[in-house]
Amino acid sequence: MKLKLFLFLLSMSAQAATMKVYDTLIVHPDETIKSIFPQMTEYKVRSLEINEEALKPHLSAENLSILKSLGLGINFYEVYQNGSLVGVILGENKKYLKKILQVFVAIDTENRVHDIYVQKSTAPLNLKPFRSKEYRKQFRRISLGYDIDGAYYVPPASDTESEETSGFSEVKEIWAHHSVVAAIKELLVSYQALYKKDYKGLLSVRFL
Repeated sequence: MKLKLFLFLLSMSAQAATMKVYDTLIVHPDETIKSIFPQMTEYKVRSLEINEEALKPHLSAENLSILKSLGLGINFYEVYQNGSLVGVILGENKKYLKKILQVFVAIDTENRVHDIYVQKSTAPLNLKPFRSKEYRKQFRRISLGYDIDGAYYVPPASDTESEETSGFSEVKEIWAHHSVVAAIKELLVSYQALYKKDYKGLLSVRFL
């Protein structure tokens, strides 16, 4: 378990490092979260961090030092309806073609994807196809271990290009699509870590 735990935390620390460069908070949380979970009455922003003292018996001093130097601090949203948890939203900044695509995944209490939200790209990119109902619905209800490599890219309904996206080929949009798929897989793993009994007490959650 020690090696598995270290590699898992190392991968999460790598995610966190990218998140600190490109903030992974939802720009308009009230409106966006309500559109994802219409039943939402409140949400809380939380941060997942390493519990150093609890990890000492499980990791070598060298590995613990590596994790401390990288840090964790992954932010996520807990969504409630009248005091009951209805879902969690996690975000990741995923690299594609040396650019960053910011992806959020909403997961319900059955550990399944409820919806996805592609917020922005650091390169000019038409985000409408990634926000369309047709694109998003293929990921709904999937869970950890589900094969989504066959998920498809949905091209824009219109062939008209704006000045912002002019010159960007569908090939680049397909690269962005593969980044969305990868982010969903990784965020499902991160979600499991929030509640996985094997890691209970090794990671601490605090309100922001």
